[in-house]
Amino acid sequence: MTVAEWLQTWIAARGDLRATTRSRVENIIAKHIVPELGKIPIGDLTRLRVQEWASALPGAPATVRKI
Repeated sequence: MTVAEWLQTWIAARGDLRATTRSRVENIIAKHIVPELGKIPIGDLTRLRVQEWASALPGAPATVRKI
Protein backbone atom coordinates (compact mmCIF):
# COMPACT_ATOMS: atom_id res chain seq x y z
CA MET A 1 0.00 0.00 0.00
CA THR A 2 1.35 3.41 -0.95
CA VAL A 3 1.14 6.59 1.08
CA ALA A 4 -1.56 7.88 -1.32
CA GLU A 5 -3.64 4.71 -0.91
CA TRP A 6 -3.30 4.85 2.87
CA LEU A 7 -4.36 8.49 2.94
CA GLN A 8 -7.49 7.65 0.94
CA THR A 9 -8.36 4.94 3.47
CA TRP A 10 -7.60 7.26 6.38
CA ILE A 11 -9.71 10.17 5.13
CA ALA A 12 -12.61 7.85 4.31
CA ALA A 13 -12.56 6.58 7.89
CA ARG A 14 -12.67 10.10 9.37
CA GLY A 15 -16.41 10.56 9.69
CA ASP A 16 -15.82 12.96 12.57
CA LEU A 17 -14.48 15.78 10.38
CA ARG A 18 -16.62 18.80 9.55
CA ALA A 19 -17.09 19.47 5.84
CA THR A 20 -14.75 22.47 5.89
CA THR A 21 -12.03 20.57 7.74
CA ARG A 22 -12.38 17.58 5.40
CA SER A 23 -12.08 19.87 2.39
CA ARG A 24 -8.94 21.54 3.81
CA VAL A 25 -7.33 18.18 4.63
CA GLU A 26 -8.18 16.74 1.20
CA ASN A 27 -6.64 19.82 -0.42
CA ILE A 28 -3.45 19.47 1.64
CA ILE A 29 -3.23 15.79 0.73
CA ALA A 30 -3.75 16.44 -2.98
CA LYS A 31 -1.55 19.53 -3.24
CA HIS A 32 1.33 18.81 -0.88
CA ILE A 33 1.54 15.18 0.21
CA VAL A 34 0.59 12.99 -2.75
CA PRO A 35 2.81 14.72 -5.34
CA GLU A 36 5.93 14.18 -3.23
CA LEU A 37 5.22 11.16 -1.06
CA GLY A 38 2.20 9.46 -2.62
CA LYS A 39 4.01 6.75 -4.59
CA ILE A 40 6.17 5.60 -1.69
CA PRO A 41 5.11 2.28 -0.15
CA ILE A 42 3.95 3.08 3.38
CA GLY A 43 6.49 0.64 4.83
CA ASP A 44 9.33 2.49 3.09
CA LEU A 45 8.40 5.94 4.37
CA THR A 46 11.03 7.02 6.84
CA ARG A 47 11.08 9.77 9.41
CA LEU A 48 14.04 11.33 7.59
CA ARG A 49 12.14 11.38 4.28
CA VAL A 50 9.18 13.11 5.94
CA GLN A 51 11.48 15.63 7.62
CA GLU A 52 13.17 16.40 4.29
CA TRP A 53 9.78 16.84 2.64
CA ALA A 54 8.50 19.11 5.41
CA SER A 55 11.67 21.20 5.33
CA ALA A 56 11.12 21.90 1.64
CA LEU A 57 7.52 23.10 2.07
CA PRO A 58 7.01 26.79 1.30
CA GLY A 59 5.49 29.20 3.74
CA ALA A 60 5.72 30.33 7.31
CA PRO A 61 6.40 27.75 10.04
CA ALA A 62 2.78 27.92 11.22
CA THR A 63 1.56 27.07 7.71
CA VAL A 64 4.02 24.20 7.39
CA ARG A 65 2.84 22.78 10.74
CA LYS A 66 -0.75 22.76 9.46
CA ILE A 67 0.31 20.88 6.35
